[in-house]
Amino acid sequence: MSKYINPYTDFGFKWLFGTEKNKAILIDLLNALFDGMEVVEDLEYRQNEHLGAGPEDRHVIFDVYCVTSTGEHIIVEMQNVRQSAFRDRMLFYAAAPIRKQAPKGAWNFELKRVYSIGILNFTLDKADMSVPAGTRAVEQKSKSDDDDVTHSYRHVIQLMDIDTKVIFSKTLTFIYVEMPKFSKAETDLKTLLDKWLYAIKTMAETDNERPVSLTGEAFDQFFEQARYACLDEDEQRIYDRSLMDYWDIYAIEQTHYNEGLEKGKELGIAEGKELGIAEGKELGRQEGALQMLISLVRDGILSIDDAARKAGMSETAFMAAMDK
Repeated sequence: MSKYINPYTDFGFKWLFGTEKNKAILIDLLNALFDGMEVVEDLEYRQNEHLGAGPEDRHVIFDVYCVTSTGEHIIVEMQNVRQSAFRDRMLFYAAAPIRKQAPKGAWNFELKRVYSIGILNFTLDKADMSVPAGTRAVEQKSKSDDDDVTHSYRHVIQLMDIDTKVIFSKTLTFIYVEMPKFSKAETDLKTLLDKWLYAIKTMAETDNERPVSLTGEAFDQFFEQARYACLDEDEQRIYDRSLMDYWDIYAIEQTHYNEGLEKGKELGIAEGKELGIAEGKELGRQEGALQMLISLVRDGILSIDDAARKAGMSETAFMAAMDK
């Protein structure tokens, strides 16, 4: 067993960033992510499950949900499973704290800012876009592969006028980090965000000792709380199961990725081969994630409702997939 718990796991992420005793760790990470957009001095954890307006509405369950001392609402999620409509999922989740601000009685619609933060253990590409073909959003000129922005691992998204580039509203902001794109060595770390991403990635992917460059009270607490030996027996049992789930997701995605690659190669001709590989990769990722969720339901770890939500499917469609 590794010395440190894996922050990519469901238990590990919530333990390190979603508990009252580790609030200082979350505050330091948020300020690194905001990079001056907001300065979080204190925050209060809130209930991470939100119910819809009616019994037919879906539940929304966040990894971490908090409100700062100045009233900003912040959602933080660790995402290991790629979804074809991930951007739509972020919008759907962000709607919950927006709707929650509506008081009873008269209201002028003034809202506190909402930040939806995603730490992604995968990369997003054009296949994840879910906007109608032919819209201006699709027709905008793409960045070239040589453009540094294209390879950036931190992204900040707000509503903007696409012609004037003027921000329409700062009420809703998305920040997401593509962890696979972060490849800096310890000697290359310059910003606080660099250090936090390096800490998370190093702890998740290696069993090395704490990097000497990661100093300060927040990192002291982070590495101390991440020690597996600090967990009691029940916490270790829950973490071990969470780690197995994480490994299962990785193994299934790798299996289906390789199967998709082989199917693509079998097409033979250059154009068909390229198309087949791309389609095979995407189908493999989606099928791998779906089979993992089905396995968690059958093991009694997830409810059908939660699993269907994570898969971006209706409960009926998910149950049909289970019966295949």
